[in-house]
Amino acid sequence: MSVIAFPIYPEVAKESFYLMFKTEDGTRVFEDDFFMGSERIRLALKNKKSKVTWSGSEYLLGNKESRYALALNPCSLKVKEFEDFNEVSVEVPVTYPKKSRAVLLKVPFEIAVEEGLFHYLQSERWLHAYNATWKARVKN
Repeated sequence: MSVIAFPIYPEVAKESFYLMFKTEDGTRVFEDDFFMGSERIRLALKNKKSKVTWSGSEYLLGNKESRYALALNPCSLKVKEFEDFNEVSVEVPVTYPKKSRAVLLKVPFEIAVEEGLFHYLQSERWLHAYNATWKARVKN
């Protein structure tokens, strides 16, 4: 799934790939500013919000927020202020729900992922949930 998703959704593909490997402390940190392309993230920063969510309908291919929604839903937003820059980070639990169906495409045919199947692999310890933190430096 990660290989097929990578050209369209590289961040969620990366998160999914790393589910195959245990971490010592249950976290992974990625230095990448991709999330700053999200209108929803930029609006949350402007309004000093600490939580960002997307609806399932925003997962659809072609939606301008789908890349962010799939990789980050839901996420916590933090800003650390430094003299010359701010460090902006989003933290997201990378885990699959027990029962959820994510529709990625409706036309010309439906493509959906039953996330509960991946949850089962987590419960059998074939996949290992973790918290991902995406970090970026933003000039003041």
